[in-house]
Amino acid sequence: MSPDLARRIATLAESQRGAAEALARRVAAIDDPRRLPHETRRCADEYDLDARRLLGSIADALETPPLQTTGPALALALRVGVASAEAREERLAALDVAWTCPDLPRPPARRTQQALLDVVNAAQKRLVLVSYATYWPQEVVDAILRAHKRGVVVQIFLERSKEDGGTNVFATHREARKYFPFAELYALKEGFKGALHAKCAVADEETAFVTSANLTQNALSANIELGIVARRGNVAKEIVAKIDALLHARICERVDQK
Repeated sequence: MSPDLARRIATLAESQRGAAEALARRVAAIDDPRRLPHETRRCADEYDLDARRLLGSIADALETPPLQTTGPALALALRVGVASAEAREERLAALDVAWTCPDLPRPPARRTQQALLDVVNAAQKRLVLVSYATYWPQEVVDAILRAHKRGVVVQIFLERSKEDGGTNVFATHREARKYFPFAELYALKEGFKGALHAKCAVADEETAFVTSANLTQNALSANIELGIVARRGNVAKEIVAKIDALLHARICERVDQK
């Protein structure tokens, strides 16, 4: 494997861990190196622009003569890269701050919409989204559709609209169903004395984004909003456990698929 290809793999594993793991699974059993560029580009189709660019650069390197590696070797390099990135992350703080606010020179912080997209893009099995109000930005819609395409179970918890017995002025579940007919939609049970006011996103019980921002364009890009991204430890697992407990206790219920 050339140093150039190794560098590209390391960059992907560092910045797009979910895509690196997905590619490793896809190529692990491929012995013919001629198939690797094609499979890498197929994997790229499932991700957003940044991941597609990095995966495309790996495909380009794999197409450069001489053919450099087999699928098992590429998968091993990707997994070693991911493990190295995770080890570095363990040495850093577990939490990142995410803001929506005017551009400020210092301190730098991740933007709210990018933090949300990072969680959606990281999901490989289960994606949980919780919000009070929704007005779906197209970039978020596209990321959720890509997650569904790669086999992720999408669960969306929303406050009921006023016409359905809730407090929200928007027809939240009907709008979500238009965008995501495949999603599992949930709400507080009818008659519950309170509103679903939490806002968070959780990928695979591993990465969580807890925020003041609703799933609206203004909240993600214009308002002043504050959130925290947790990438390790028990934060994501504990959030999902609380949500599952709401379902088990029937405080939250599945919304009819209309």
